[in-house]
Amino acid sequence: MKIEVQILPLLNNPDKETSVNKLVELSYKIAAQYLNFNFRRVNKILSSEELTLQELALDSIAKLFEYDSEIQLSQLFIAFRKWEPPVQNESDALKFLLKIVHSRVEQHISKLLRNSDPFFSKIMDWVNYAIKKNGYKKLSYLGTVYIVREDVTSISGKLITENDFNRIPLSVFSDKKNLIKNVLGYIEENLDYSPAVPLNQLIFRLKESSSSVFAVSESTIEQIEERDVESIVSSALEATFTKLSEYVTNGKISENEEIIFRKTLSDIVFDLRDGGMNKGLYKYFILNCDGLSMDVFQEKYQNKLEYLVRILKANIADELRH
Repeated sequence: MKIEVQILPLLNNPDKETSVNKLVELSYKIAAQYLNFNFRRVNKILSSEELTLQELALDSIAKLFEYDSEIQLSQLFIAFRKWEPPVQNESDALKFLLKIVHSRVEQHISKLLRNSDPFFSKIMDWVNYAIKKNGYKKLSYLGTVYIVREDVTSISGKLITENDFNRIPLSVFSDKKNLIKNVLGYIEENLDYSPAVPLNQLIFRLKESSSSVFAVSESTIEQIEERDVESIVSSALEATFTKLSEYVTNGKISENEEIIFRKTLSDIVFDLRDGGMNKGLYKYFILNCDGLSMDVFQEKYQNKLEYLVRILKANIADELRH
C-alpha cells in the first residue's frame, strides 16, 4: 500500500482536527486493504452480519479513535505515546500505524466470530487454556496473533502462509494434549518456517477438521471431554423450537409460519455446525418463504428471527458447557 502523506507529523498533532481526520482516512484504507487480503477468512462474517467490507473496515478502526476524556486523547494517540521503542522517524511511524490497525482489525474479527459462532468461541477458549497450561504465549506480529514458546521475545524470520498451514496433515492435530507442541514442531522441522502458530488459523483448522469439540473443566484439568457436534446442535435446536412454540401459543405467529421458522433455524444450525452462517437472515428466511419481500420480512419476521437465532446460539453455548 502506497502512502504519500507524512504520518509522523499527524501523530504529533493530536489536537489538530485535520490530523485526526487524515489518520482516520489512512487507518480505514489500511484496514480495508488488510480485510481484502484476508477476504476468505472474513467472507462469512460479511455475509452473516450483512456488512460490506468497507463497513467492516470502519467498524474495525472505530475504537482507535474513541476519546479518553481523562487523558484527553483518542486511543490511537495514547498508543503512539506509549509505543516501545518510541517512534523516531517516518519509517517507524508507518510501521506503528500498520501494526496498530492490523492488530485492531484482528481483534474485531475475533470478537465477531466469538459472538456469531459458539463453536469458534469454545475452541478459542480451549486453545487459550492450552497455551497457559503448557508453557506457551501469544505474540502479535503485523496484526496477526501467533502462539510461540514461552522464551520467545519477538517474532522474526519467515512465517507460515495460510495455504501451507491448511496443508498440514490432519494427523498433526490429532493428539489434543500435545497439539501446540506438535504443530510448532511440524512448522519448524517439516516446512522450514519460524516456530509460530497463527492463532485464528489454528482455530479455523480445528473447527473445520474435527468432528468433535473441546470442553475444558477447571476441576478436571487433565481431562478433555469430547462431545459429538451433532448431539450438541440437535439439543440446542430442540430447545429453541420449544421457545418458538410459545409464539404460536401466544398468537404471535401462525402454525404455517412456525414451520417456516423451524426450517430456517434448521438451515442456520446446519451452517453454524459447518463453519458458520454464510448469508444474512433474510436470505435464510426466503429459502423457505419464496417471494417474500425484504420490507415484509423486516416488518413481520426480522425481530423474531434475530431473537430466536440469539437463543439458538446461547443454547449451543450452554450445551458446550455441559
